[in-house]
Amino acid sequence: MESPSPTPTASSEPIVESPSPTPTASVKPIVESPSSTPTASSTPVQSPMVISDSLIPIVDDENLDGKIVSVKINKNNAPVIKWQKNSYATGYQIYRSRKKASGYLLIKEINSQQSFQFVDKKTSGNKKYYYRVRCFQDKGIQRTLGEFSEPVSVKTYNLKRPKIRVRRRITANRIPYVELSLKKYAGTKVQVYYRIGKGKYRKLKLKSNSIRKNRRRFNIRCAKKKRIYYFKVRTILRKKKKSYYSKYSNIVKVRG
Repeated sequence: MESPSPTPTASSEPIVESPSPTPTASVKPIVESPSSTPTASSTPVQSPMVISDSLIPIVDDENLDGKIVSVKINKNNAPVIKWQKNSYATGYQIYRSRKKASGYLLIKEINSQQSFQFVDKKTSGNKKYYYRVRCFQDKGIQRTLGEFSEPVSVKTYNLKRPKIRVRRRITANRIPYVELSLKKYAGTKVQVYYRIGKGKYRKLKLKSNSIRKNRRRFNIRCAKKKRIYYFKVRTILRKKKKSYYSKYSNIVKVRG
């Protein structure tokens, strides 16, 4: 590990030294969806959600069938569900499960005729999810529900939330610096962000942002003494010429 530069700097930004060679809501279940291949003897599914006691649900109107157009992963490794517009619907319900034929939970209800997509930010990396959409129509105190759409699945990339820690260190020449370590992470590159006190987060310029498996360390000299520095990171994975980002790590703080 190289020691930080012994020449102090007037800049308020942390100075990154060379990295060392050794690197690191509650949703209540409502109703399970009907089988993906319903039979004539299937019992109609009861209303999975009632907005208020004044709404009277009527189940399964053939004019309110839902259809998912696509489920894709965005750059933040979150599924984006898009569905077909239904001219009879006044809103849509989105359900999610880890199983194809059961265990669906209502994760979002959209009361709009103009919104046809939803970003599911409450997912984890390297997991497979199934989604179904259901249309509804509200008229006065009456709610009419359509049938569930066919399930569509997607798998998130292996980008778990990183875990980091910082330690105050000092060189042989008595120059203080901060050692930032990545412990639990996935991906091939990293971005480090910092802020001083209550300021805004800024991206730290690194000599190299590549990371290996196991553990990775960065040596940082904080120019402003007696100020509190906050750090967080996120990792990056390249797939098919696109970059995908993990969720931000835990936030750690250290005095400069």
